[in-house]
Amino acid sequence: LIDNPGNLFIVDLHRAVRLEKPALRYLVKDISALNYSADEAGIKPAYKIKFLKDYFSQDRLNREIKDFIKKVVRKTEKMKKHNRKKSRNRLFFQGME
Repeated sequence: LIDNPGNLFIVDLHRAVRLEKPALRYLVKDISALNYSADEAGIKPAYKIKFLKDYFSQDRLNREIKDFIKKVVRKTEKMKKHNRKKSRNRLFFQGME
């Protein structure tokens, strides 16, 4: 969703559960999926950093956030690898129908 001044709002209703403090693995999974989509859409790294600063309500990325980013990047790479493999299999079997 984008409002008139051009602010982007992202709504993820995939897991619409309100937890007091969600487990780190769920946060990594969700932000990794968002990062994967942002990569596919060509979103610049500077915008991703701005998003994370807003997401964590921080002006600077502290050590904890940087560690979180590393986990997100690793998970995103796993997702890309998985999807490339899945895509190759789909192409292989496509000619056998």
